[in-house]
Amino acid sequence: MMSRTVLHPAFRTILAWGACALLVACDVVNDPHGDVSGPTPPTTDGVPRRVLLEKFTGHTCPNCPEGDVIASELQAQYGSELLILTSIHQGFFAELHPPLYDTDFTTPAGNDYGSIFTPPSYPQGMVDRRRVNNTWTFGRGDWDERIAEVIGQPAKVDVRITAAEVNSGAINTSVKVKLIEELDPVEYNLTVFLQESGIIDYQTDQNATPPDVPNYEHNHILRGALNGSWGQPFAMTDLAVGDSTTVDLTNLAIPSNVLNISNCELVAYLYRNDTYEILQVHAHHVE
Repeated sequence: MMSRTVLHPAFRTILAWGACALLVACDVVNDPHGDVSGPTPPTTDGVPRRVLLEKFTGHTCPNCPEGDVIASELQAQYGSELLILTSIHQGFFAELHPPLYDTDFTTPAGNDYGSIFTPPSYPQGMVDRRRVNNTWTFGRGDWDERIAEVIGQPAKVDVRITAAEVNSGAINTSVKVKLIEELDPVEYNLTVFLQESGIIDYQTDQNATPPDVPNYEHNHILRGALNGSWGQPFAMTDLAVGDSTTVDLTNLAIPSNVLNISNCELVAYLYRNDTYEILQVHAHHVE
C-alpha cells in the first residue's frame, strides 16, 4: 500500500474549504431550511407517486450536514413512504484522509452515477433523476421545489417490494410492478439498491466547533446496486394497463461494506433508459 501524508486536521479542513471555493464549490444557500411546503400528492388507482431524492455527498464536505437536515425535514413533511432518501458518497469530498477520515463510503455504483450525472458542487441532489434546464442535479435550496413538481403528479406505474429477507448470507427480494397508465414505448430498467443507516463516523461540518465531528450519524448510505448500477431490463410492453408482474431476485450478495444488515433497506425503482428518469420507487426494510 502506498504511504499517505497525514495532514493536521485543522490544515486539512482549510484545504477542504478551499477546494469548495476553487474546485467543486459547495453551493451556498441563504436560507438552508427554506420553505418546504408542498402539495398533498394525489393518487392514481390508489397508488401514490413516490419520489427518490439521491444526494451526492462526502464525509469531508463542510456544507453537506446542512443538506442532510433539509432532506430529513422534507422527508418528515411528506413521509418516508412518499419521499425516499439515498446518500451517495462520491467525488473529491469522499476521498480518504486518514487518520480521521479513513472509512471508504464510496461504491462502484455511486462512482458510475457521478460520472454520468456530474454534480458540480456538494451537496447536490437528484429528484427522480429528472433533467430540468439541462441538468440532473440541484443544490439543496432547490430540492423542495423539484420534489413538489414530481410528487404532485399522478402515478403511471407502481413498483413495490413485497419481500426482502436475508437467507444464508444473501438477500432474496421480490418486486411487483403494475402498469396503471400507458407508457412511452421506450426501454425501461429495474434497479435495486441496498442502503444502510445508523453509521457513526467522522463528518466535516462547517457549523460545528471543531468542524471534524467524530460521532456523526450517517443515514441512507448507498452500499451497492444489487443487480448492477443500471439494473436489469424490464419489458413494460408485456404488460397491459391494469396488469402486474413480480420479479424475483435471489441470492444477491450482501456488499462487504455493510456493517449491520438490520439497519439496511432495499430501494427498488423503475426508470427510462433514454432519459434516466425514475417513474416509481419503493423502499422496504430488510428482514
